[in-house]
Amino acid sequence: MEINIYYGKRKITLFDDVNKCDKIKELKSELILFLTNKLKTDLCIYTGNVIEAINEIKTYFKYIEAAGGVVFNTKNEMLIIKRLGCYDLPKGKLEKRESAEEGALREVEEECGVSNLKIREKVEASYHIYSLKNRLVLKKTHWYLMDYAGNEKLIPQTEEDITEAFWADSTKKDMILSDTYYNLEYYFKNFL
Repeated sequence: MEINIYYGKRKITLFDDVNKCDKIKELKSELILFLTNKLKTDLCIYTGNVIEAINEIKTYFKYIEAAGGVVFNTKNEMLIIKRLGCYDLPKGKLEKRESAEEGALREVEEECGVSNLKIREKVEASYHIYSLKNRLVLKKTHWYLMDYAGNEKLIPQTEEDITEAFWADSTKKDMILSDTYYNLEYYFKNFL
């Protein structure tokens, strides 16, 4: 098993496989060193148990769970948003007592103005670290492949800093990859 945690354009990879990287005894000290040393682009950690490691890492940060959609219309175009000047996917923080599936559907509806979405399947979750009010946050986003068969006009949720919402086919992949977040590249490369 492998989990990637993105921090800007850098990545921490947690492995169960001892052959992929060396065992690190002090997880917290290695994370601190990585986060403070901008010259180190990647950190590989063999823990023996990725789930235990991610649960330990959660305790070092403010931890937030979110959910979002990799949404396709009947023309097999992907729903893309532009938030804070970067291409993005619709997602947002889960509300109390809300399941990841419910949150993903709600967030896509709120951020893009579409309804009657159907979840096809869950796909790989993403993790990323960012700074909020001088505190580091670890966010896990649950992702779902969704289908949309309607024809509603896309309405970007401007109060969430979304300036565009549009449908894109594979001819737009390079454009989107040139100006997106590192932690989202996987979804655009594998689904668009």
